[in-house]
Amino acid sequence: DPDPDPDPDPDPDPDPNSTPTQVRRQHWFTKWAAQAEPPKRVEQMSFTHVINPFKPGGDVEHQRAQAATLDSIVHAAALARAQGIRVDVVCAVFPEDADVVAPWVQANSNFKVVTFNFSVNDLLPHFNHELRLPFLNTILYAGYLHGEGEYLTYSNVDIGVQPPFYINLARQLQVMPDVPISAIREEFEHVGPSFNIESAIARRGSGLNHPGHDCWTFPRSWVPRLVLGFSMVGVSMIATDLMQALHAISGCR
Repeated sequence: DPDPDPDPDPDPDPDPNSTPTQVRRQHWFTKWAAQAEPPKRVEQMSFTHVINPFKPGGDVEHQRAQAATLDSIVHAAALARAQGIRVDVVCAVFPEDADVVAPWVQANSNFKVVTFNFSVNDLLPHFNHELRLPFLNTILYAGYLHGEGEYLTYSNVDIGVQPPFYINLARQLQVMPDVPISAIREEFEHVGPSFNIESAIARRGSGLNHPGHDCWTFPRSWVPRLVLGFSMVGVSMIATDLMQALHAISGCR
């Protein structure tokens, strides 16, 4: 059979009265995903967890919270190590507070103490506070200079972590390695003196949601680039300062 007559105008001019299709602006994640390197293996992930323990004096509740926090880090680091994830812990303290973490440092080879002797009271003598307060930069630099992990985790000393803490961080950072993380926490209220890390594990998921930001993870190499000024531990808005500093590096991701 002969071929049918070809279309005389296979590509007609578009209708001048038609509305052009608007192309949506490319989302940053689409651009990032197209250029991202393949995810790292879990065995390539490592963390330095820096904390600032101190002697709470007669505050029994804080004594218990701090001990539970240190115990929880030991548990989570051991579980991470079983999965090939390396975790080292830097306890950044004033010299007079060093012995408060001695039991954990002696019992765990991945714990170390780093002392500093410079406080807010030294640089800002007009700041009247009964306790010696450290600058946030001092603590973060202790983790940066003395840690070994690719990522730095900083948390308050009353924030315990669940056993899969570092494993879950590693899974998130495998996919988005340059996006800082602020971990969400839950709060257990009206607990008795026997409440410990095992109790928290048993009650996981049943606590109260808390809007605060008390635990961050980001590349350890970022520390020298963070602009934190006189941000100090023990006063309000420290979370906002750190979050804004991280956003400035991550491009608000």
